[in-house]
Amino acid sequence: MNATNILAQKYFRGTVGTPEREWSLRQVIDRVVDTVTAWGLKDGYFVDASEAAVFNDELKHLIVEQKAAFNSPVWFNIGVKGVPQQASACQPYDALVSTPEGLIPIGRLVEDGAVGSKVFDARGVTQIVAVKANGRKHVLRLTTKSGHQLDVTADHLVWRASGRDTGRFVPAGELEVGDQLTWHRTDAWGDGEISQRSIAEAALAGWLQSDGFCGRYEGTNRSLTIEAMTVTPAELDWVTNALDVVLPGVHRHERKVTTQDTTLDCRRTRLY
Repeated sequence: MNATNILAQKYFRGTVGTPEREWSLRQVIDRVVDTVTAWGLKDGYFVDASEAAVFNDELKHLIVEQKAAFNSPVWFNIGVKGVPQQASACQPYDALVSTPEGLIPIGRLVEDGAVGSKVFDARGVTQIVAVKANGRKHVLRLTTKSGHQLDVTADHLVWRASGRDTGRFVPAGELEVGDQLTWHRTDAWGDGEISQRSIAEAALAGWLQSDGFCGRYEGTNRSLTIEAMTVTPAELDWVTNALDVVLPGVHRHERKVTTQDTTLDCRRTRLY
């Protein structure tokens, strides 16, 4: 249903209320795939018309069955008469891309042919599958209240979080003053990926060295024991969250510890 709503609201082309207005997924797929197939025939990508027909059928099958999907500029532009046939949104050379190695200009990724390199998207780490220089185009500069600037072409899609079409990707050229955008932030730690578990493990190890204990007590219970000492509710929450990530399901016991400074909420969290 979500895919159907997006299709109906965003990808049908033609003037509303006229026979030229698209009204079905079949029309949209035919428009895009038939156009791409025609380009392939014209530029010699296929041995003959029979091979092109197989390509056409297979690509339509992939889309209908949602085994793959084009990005939004393809649905917006390809096969639409009177609009530039641009299949990808654009940013200028020095637009920064968030990667595990830090922020890298998108132009350098294109120049280096960085297919397979790791980059961050809204959900985590992914890989570049293709790069292409799209020539010279007019570029908009979006300036946010917080002082950030984003240089993009008018058809580059951004996530609008307020106003008309709230909660959708919209072309940057449709934004109005006062619109709110969603800004995804990621941290980089150098060449490679570091999981949240790895971060929790390292942080907990440091905590146990400074304010904790790891070893065996003398006496009846000689099992391996880990203890973390905290003196504020914030510290306790921090240590508990790290333990939940690193040692989920391990039996633990928390008890209050009396201190000379009565303002402290001292707790000892022990795991066996």
